Amino acid sequence: YDLGFEQAAARWFPPADDPYKRPWAVQIQNETRLYLVHTTGFQFTYNNREFCVLQVEKSVNAEI
Repeated sequence: YDLGFEQAAARWFPPADDPYKRPWAVQIQNETRLYLVHTTGFQFTYNNREFCVLQVEKSVNAEI
């Protein structure tokens, strides 16, 4: 998240304590791959941006 524009954005990170350990689907802008990811629970701030470290379980081609 860009902390400089915080007032206009909802901030939410996937919970690290999900008892079912469900992956989240993430697609990077302008890519055709879909990534199934898990949060590691590690978060940090760098250069006025807040980051959440994710671990990729697998990726699939999402091109239609």
